[in-house]
Amino acid sequence: MFSRETCQPGGEGEVPPEIVTISTVCAQIVEHLDVDGYYGSIHDLLQTLTDDSLFQKYASGGKIRIKSYPTKPLPGLPVPPEQQEIVQEFLERLFKTDCEGMTFREKMAAIRDAPF
Repeated sequence: MFSRETCQPGGEGEVPPEIVTISTVCAQIVEHLDVDGYYGSIHDLLQTLTDDSLFQKYASGGKIRIKSYPTKPLPGLPVPPEQQEIVQEFLERLFKTDCEGMTFREKMAAIRDAPF
């Protein structure tokens, strides 16, 4: 959790809207990488994937039925116009980050053959 104010017991945090948008963008990137996989609540995913036979089937590329939704290719990112510059700066830095001798963008392309 990120907050502009230090949270006190019983209090609440104040998350900058840019952080909420960047978190959403990151979730969209993960969904894009796992196209034809599943997304949903962490509880439903973990409950299903802790079943060893279902996990093995899913890990080997097989289709399984869980209380979730199939992932879809990323058509774009949900970014309000007033946040596009800061999100673009974040993405440029993210895509240039080193990941085991490859940039994050190259690593993503190696995982899923699609433009980023």
